Amino acid sequence: MMKGGLGGLMKQAQQMQQNMQKAQAELANVEVEGQAGSGMVKVTMTCAHEVRRVSLDDSVFSDDKE
Repeated sequence: MMKGGLGGLMKQAQQMQQNMQKAQAELANVEVEGQAGSGMVKVTMTCAHEVRRVSLDDSVFSDDKE
């Protein structure tokens, strides 16, 4: 094994970990929205699985079942 090879691998591993943490922090601010029931139910979440908003159309609460 080359001299410093293990040290170089450790440095690469630390850099990869820092890059991963940076990417996770950036994704925590990205929001995505999912819909169901032709848009009657909407949920907005971050890519870190944090729910930001839940919207329910008033028709969801009506007693009129078609």
